[in-house]
Parts: sequence; structure tokens; C-alpha cells
Amino acid sequence: MDLRNWECSENQVRDDIKTTDVTKVLGLIWNKTDDTLLCEIPELFVSEQVTKQDMLSYKSTIFDPIEFLSPATVLPKLILQTAWLVRQGWDEELPQEKVSKFKKWQTELQCLQDVSIGRHIRRGLDSAISTELYTFCDVTPVKMHMQL
Repeated sequence: MDLRNWECSENQVRDDIKTTDVTKVLGLIWNKTDDTLLCEIPELFVSEQVTKQDMLSYKSTIFDPIEFLSPATVLPKLILQTAWLVRQGWDEELPQEKVSKFKKWQTELQCLQDVSIGRHIRRGLDSAISTELYTFCDVTPVKMHMQL
């Protein structure tokens, strides 16, 4: 393997190799100073007429390989799922209620630009401290404190 480039979050090493504080790695933004990962949230124009294709296309522009934004990105999937019940074509305009929910989500999504996740769970903790990570999921049909 021919090593062409590498990155490091250790300050002493970074000073020696003259790297930037922020870089992209595996599609995510890595802030090496804070040692945190961020997702880029694209700001796209949503037209007045929104179709199923528009919804899926915009949702697909959010690259989140480690799924830490999934609580926020599940909503367009749910809206799209209920939109299929309307029995309209792929390129036909959706009912206004679905469009307004999608646009509201798209506007609120920009707040995720400020969300970052630490690359190390145990960072700064004494090694004697036990650390546990719990995740919860629910497969009940929809709801999740949202009104569709």
C-alpha cells in the first residue's frame, strides 16, 4: 500500500507536519482541534412543488455513514412512506400538508450544522471509570413524538 496522506489529532504531531485544523475523512468533517466529527448538511433550494422524487433526492444528499443524525433524518422517510399512500406518481406534486412538513424539516435540519460527536467516548476520563454506551430503538409503527 502506498501511503500518500495521513492526519492526526495530536497537537504536537500536527504542529510538526503543518496540517489544518479541519479536514474531511470518510465523508465526514473532522475537527482535529476538538477531535470531533460533523456531518455536512447541504443547503438546497426546495421548490413550491415537491414530489416524492424531490424528497428522496434531498434526503439522499445527507451523508451520515455512522448514522448519528438518524433521529433527524428518519422524518423525511416517514413523510415519504405516508406519501405513497396518496397514490400519486413519482413526479406529481404532493398534497400541501406533506410539502409543508417536508419544508419545515428541511429548514430545521440546518440546526444540525452545530451538532458534533466526539471521536473518543472515554476522552478525558480516568481509566478506572467504567464507561457504558446504550442505544435504544423502537420498531413500533411510526409516531416517535411526531405528527404525520
